[in-house]
Amino acid sequence: MLQITEGITANIFRMINSLAVDTIQNGREHVTDEMIENCEPEFDPEAAFARWKTLFRGGYP
Repeated sequence: MLQITEGITANIFRMINSLAVDTIQNGREHVTDEMIENCEPEFDPEAAFARWKTLFRGGYP
C-alpha cells in the first residue's frame, strides 16, 4: 500500500476509501491483499503538489 500511494497520507486514505466502497458494493466481508495489489489508484500527483504549493506560498510556517 505504501508503494502504491508513495506513502502520502491523503493517497492512503483515498485508497482505503476506494477499497472499502468496492468491498461493500461487491458484497465482500473485508479488503484482501489481492485487492490492494490490484488497486489502480486515481491519484493526481500534480494536483497534490499544487495544493501543497498553495498552502506554503509564503514559505514554510
